Amino acid sequence: VGDTPNVFGALDAGAISHILREVYLEGDIQVRRKGAHASRFSAIYIDLVDGHGWVEDAELTLKLKSRGHTERVSLKSQLLRHSADGSLHADAATVTTCMFAKPDYVIETGDLSLVPDKDPDVSWRVSVKKNKLRFQDTVKFEVPLPPIKNAAVDQRGRPVIQGISFGNSSRYGNFVSLGFSNEIGDTVTEGVAKAMGATSDEVDGSYSLRARWLSSRGLLLQGGLELDVGEKFWSELYLAGINDDADDVGIVRVPTDERSAPRWGLTFRSRYLLTEQEWFDFVLAKSSDAGFQSEFYEPEFTSFEERQAYVHWRKANDAQYYSAIVQVRLDDFRNEVERLPEAGFYQGLEPVGELFGEPLLWVGDADVGYLRRLEGSGTARSPFDPVFVDPYGERESGRVLTTQRLEVPVHVGGSGIRFTPYTAVTGQAWTEGVDPDSSPARAALFAGAELSGEFHRVLPGNYLNTIVPSIGFRGDLADVEEGGDPIPFDRNEEPLTGNVVDLVLRSRFTRPQDKRRFDIGLRTAYAYETTKSQDDGWLPMSVLSEFYTEYKNIPVGFTYDMRFDFEESNTVYSRSALGLEPWEPLGLEFGYNRGLDSAYERLYEAASIAARWDINWKWDLEGRQTISLKGEDNLYSEFTLRRYGHDLFFEVRYAMRQGEGSSISFGLKPVVGHRLDSLGLLDAWKEAGLR
Repeated sequence: VGDTPNVFGALDAGAISHILREVYLEGDIQVRRKGAHASRFSAIYIDLVDGHGWVEDAELTLKLKSRGHTERVSLKSQLLRHSADGSLHADAATVTTCMFAKPDYVIETGDLSLVPDKDPDVSWRVSVKKNKLRFQDTVKFEVPLPPIKNAAVDQRGRPVIQGISFGNSSRYGNFVSLGFSNEIGDTVTEGVAKAMGATSDEVDGSYSLRARWLSSRGLLLQGGLELDVGEKFWSELYLAGINDDADDVGIVRVPTDERSAPRWGLTFRSRYLLTEQEWFDFVLAKSSDAGFQSEFYEPEFTSFEERQAYVHWRKANDAQYYSAIVQVRLDDFRNEVERLPEAGFYQGLEPVGELFGEPLLWVGDADVGYLRRLEGSGTARSPFDPVFVDPYGERESGRVLTTQRLEVPVHVGGSGIRFTPYTAVTGQAWTEGVDPDSSPARAALFAGAELSGEFHRVLPGNYLNTIVPSIGFRGDLADVEEGGDPIPFDRNEEPLTGNVVDLVLRSRFTRPQDKRRFDIGLRTAYAYETTKSQDDGWLPMSVLSEFYTEYKNIPVGFTYDMRFDFEESNTVYSRSALGLEPWEPLGLEFGYNRGLDSAYERLYEAASIAARWDINWKWDLEGRQTISLKGEDNLYSEFTLRRYGHDLFFEVRYAMRQGEGSSISFGLKPVVGHRLDSLGLLDAWKEAGLR
């Protein structure tokens, strides 16, 4: 205790130093911890008085943990120096996550430190500096690495070494890609902790760097920094750039005369929690041009484009919700609606009295803000930008919105049927309208009712069927408008008046013991006497269904999403997928997608198939193909062959995209921390615990 020498961080030498002053052992020395092999030496010397010593030909098996991820690591060094606190140090060592005698790769380090860890599940905290990654049998070359602290995965569970890939891309030509991530150092951790009023133990952070050399475009670099501070703060900051002046070939194509090199993008997301019910969100995204994200990060772009910049405050207090936002445009090439600022209040259902013995409930909201819409410069535009189809151009106005509603839910006996009549008033006002000299204002009084029910029954086979039908009617009793038309900013400027009948039906079949289920929902509406006569009639019916079962132990899943237009008697949109596993090593998914344009002409129609075959425990084969049924063209094909090693897996991928050509790539990735992409809905359901 205190200054008492410690042996390997596990033995108080002070208790035995009056009996023994030195310990020297030579031979095949092995140490086991909890019944498992922990270390091996050829010779060891320890001075029990001052705690110093050395270890020769050391082989240690370590357990490292980061944010719940525990990994085994093998370490070898010809000479380890032992310090009084039980820590070990070496000027040369090799580290690998592979437990085999001949690993595929090792990290060679020129500065190693092992400090005893108080965590009972983890033996040491590890720090390695002056590092390089060396591949041995697979590919003989070396790659310099940054310092690595304490884990084979970073605090988000990603591998420190994220793999190397190379090949030829139809879009970029020859390419080489390498990435790594690592935890932040003690200096940054302590600085963040001090700034946030937290302890160092509450701070988790990692930084990452990914480099891609694209022969036809240049060197694409992306750096990131991620921080978590206990339960009060998290942030993600990424900066990417490339010195590129070639023609774009992606989704958004910016002419070269409308942009300049280098091209770059910056994204920042952060949340600061004042309490569990109150927090701030900070979001910032800025790019050099409209095409950077879609050109070099297309999968991320199609999933969610980073395009907005705002500060958003939110607070929840039981049934009350408060919010305020300041949103600005940072990129001149974008269409955007700025909110300078906008604040809102929402009151959930709250009892305010009784009517005929039934509770009278109130629900309401109010928003006030100053809005400005800006049109982007240049010819290229992101598909996620707002579209201004009117001729009013760049305009701004203050706006006040409110809706207040009173309802009386009446339960009809014990039948599961609920009848809810209600009345609501909506008021809206703008400081400036389409006519700059006018101040539009409008209000409307509505009445309506909803009739809904929930019915359950048990069917043969222990299936539980739940049916939830609902029908609603709403119409305006009175309305007033003055000041002309408002400037269109969003859907709140649409007309208020009209009568609408809503129809909703949901039915669900479940069998809890084996997770079999069939869930379907239908929704449509009929409008009449609306402000715009073209809005009268049946609205498109939406159908969303999900089905999962097992036939002779074969998992089968199906999803269907559809929009049907009654006026045209046509399906304007449909998306369906069928997944099954005929036998355990083989997974299949079939898809069909179809859509019509505004003139009800076929915009696209495509069929797809994806398959993954686990040939054995070392090899798997995966393929995907999408075919256009409109032009009978092959839109996209991809084939991947993977070989799993004891610490690395190697993959070869061939892909062909219509209009671009073919690509081939080779990749080496560590098994630790790696997760395969979902093949389809069966994989996604399995990860979510639904099957």
